Amino acid sequence: MTAPTLSQVLDSIRTNASREDLDVLRLLIGKRRELLSLADSALIREGAQVEIRNLSPAYLSGLTGTVTTLKRYGSKVIATVTLDAPSAARAAKASKGRYTNAVDGVPIGCLTPR
Repeated sequence: MTAPTLSQVLDSIRTNASREDLDVLRLLIGKRRELLSLADSALIREGAQVEIRNLSPAYLSGLTGTVTTLKRYGSKVIATVTLDAPSAARAAKASKGRYTNAVDGVPIGCLTPR
């Protein structure tokens, strides 16, 4: 017996899932996101090309650049990301000049390797 395709699973959820099923799925999806974030974090090193995601203010999400420093504060690791030219221009405009070429204090859980 072969495993169902993603399309089949999604169709089954769309047509058959109860509220309770959806609650379980939400928890499982959250756990999966945590695991993926941990896996991504393991790849973050100084010099890594990254994309910022899930960071406030929202205009920082989607910016890309290079990790220039990593600092550990207890169990947390915080990065400085030097933005590439297109992201720097976008950040400078959106932030009214606050972010011009780097973003400090980015938790590595908010970085995805590129």
